[in-house]
Amino acid sequence: ALPYFTVEDKGSDKGDANLLTIGKPIAYITMARFEDKARQKLLLNYEVGANTKYRIKNIEFEFFAPNGENLGTTTEYFLDKSITHKFEAKHKNINAMNVKIKMNLIADKLISSLVVSQDVVYNEKFKSFTGGDVFVDGQNLSKLYYDFVVQSKTDLDYFPGKRTNATNRIYDDMIQYEDILYKQVIDVDAKTGLMKLSPDITIDTNRDIQDSFRASLYKDVFEQEMKDLEKNVLELAQEEAQYVARPVPDSLKEIYDHQTALLQFIQRHPAYLNAGKAKSEKAWRKILVQERQRNIRSFSYKVLVTNGKALFSLSEPFVNDQGSIWTFPTPEWFEKSKMPTLIGTLILTFLVLFTAYLTRRNPNVYIRPIAGLEEIDNAIGRATEMGRPVLFVPGWGSLGEPSTISAMMILNQVAKKTAEFDVRLISPHCDYFVAPLAQEMVKSAYSEVGRPDSFIQSDIFFLNDNQFPFCAGVNGITIRERAATVFYMGYFNAEALLMTETGNQCGSVQIAGTDAITQIPFFITTCDFTLIGEEFYAASAYMSRDLELISMLKAQDYFKIIVVFLVLVGVILSTFHFNAFISAFPIE
Repeated sequence: ALPYFTVEDKGSDKGDANLLTIGKPIAYITMARFEDKARQKLLLNYEVGANTKYRIKNIEFEFFAPNGENLGTTTEYFLDKSITHKFEAKHKNINAMNVKIKMNLIADKLISSLVVSQDVVYNEKFKSFTGGDVFVDGQNLSKLYYDFVVQSKTDLDYFPGKRTNATNRIYDDMIQYEDILYKQVIDVDAKTGLMKLSPDITIDTNRDIQDSFRASLYKDVFEQEMKDLEKNVLELAQEEAQYVARPVPDSLKEIYDHQTALLQFIQRHPAYLNAGKAKSEKAWRKILVQERQRNIRSFSYKVLVTNGKALFSLSEPFVNDQGSIWTFPTPEWFEKSKMPTLIGTLILTFLVLFTAYLTRRNPNVYIRPIAGLEEIDNAIGRATEMGRPVLFVPGWGSLGEPSTISAMMILNQVAKKTAEFDVRLISPHCDYFVAPLAQEMVKSAYSEVGRPDSFIQSDIFFLNDNQFPFCAGVNGITIRERAATVFYMGYFNAEALLMTETGNQCGSVQIAGTDAITQIPFFITTCDFTLIGEEFYAASAYMSRDLELISMLKAQDYFKIIVVFLVLVGVILSTFHFNAFISAFPIE
């Protein structure tokens, strides 16, 4: 049976796709397995063939034993493609079942839902259940395919080639913008050896006469071609008029009718009429080219249902509400699915402006004390008393990573402290783009505190861009220079534990900060103080007490409160099966 299908511009894109929706939504099971030893709790994984025409309220899974006994029903309200069904103890040894899957739609009650029937059988080899063929109204969708037969306005006929499984309910037909123009070679210049290409472009096609409205890119050439066509039609009419007493030959009549129809098709075409009003050749050419672009990207669709063999059935072209068979994808300025993102951005922007106003009125804004940052003065003071240097390791990151930028801002604040205490600061780097930036950050810090003469540029240097050679170099510096205090700030990988163990054995005070969650446990174990997660990004605002940085930090905290509140609202609503709130947010 042929499914009902619709075609529309996809929307919320750059105008490079049409959206085809087929039939009503369905769901089917892919696999299932028992989660407990008692074999009563069955976890099912399923797929949803959804489309944009129908919104799904919930999915009902009804289970039947091979003998027809009802094994219970489970309803899925949040479509996360996983659901658990509990069997009674007497059915714990079941190895096969039939599942009826019904999609309840948010729509008029008169719209009936499709019911999927599927056998689910236990596979002893994989120790799990596998879903069998998907049947809807007695039709095996697992054995069928949908071929979309398409035709553009410049094509003379429909062309196949776009295929999807019958279990899919939606298909994106990607329509690329024209970036390559193929031109016909009409001649070769004997003297230069250069090829002469046809300047003609196809504007539109008349499928009744199987001919096209073609126009030269040069206005004078096109006008001459139109005059020749009119002259040809006139001569054919005069020749036909000579046959008064005898019938007109079929060949002559056919040629005359074809040429007349082509002339009328071109002269009555909107693009021809609009181009005739153009005041310049450039405007004339622009009108024709724009019409061509619309027509080569306007498509008509048919659906061919086939089993991949000899069986097939072809539908009529889809006709939209305007009575046209053509669908043209238009670009959108705004992606509507990202509306929550826009709202969140506006809220965060308002909070930044609001907190900036508050911090200017009251510079002594409270910031939660962070032990690792509170200890920086003591750690650098300890290095001063011991007469040993401070080592700052900026991590394993490139210049464009947020962790590296935050590390550089912390380096600037640490450099101010070492300049005040007149302590040597050493900072090796693994990225030769970061090293010059770090030199400038330290140099400006020393200048700000009035100690530019204490800055030693050679102490801020590129070491190695390979992971473990860089680690070995840092460990060597820690041991040779007997660093009293070591800062690890940035993104780290497996080298983190090797470096911190070395610093620990040397008796160094170690303060670490990273956003690499895999390395935080090692830093907590081997370092004296650790900045966890966002504390690392808050460090620059905490240390500098810069009003702009503090206002942004406070704005982020207020925004987090709003996010937590929305999460709680979503949890409460989803508990009572109201999922519209959760579904409003885009899933990334």
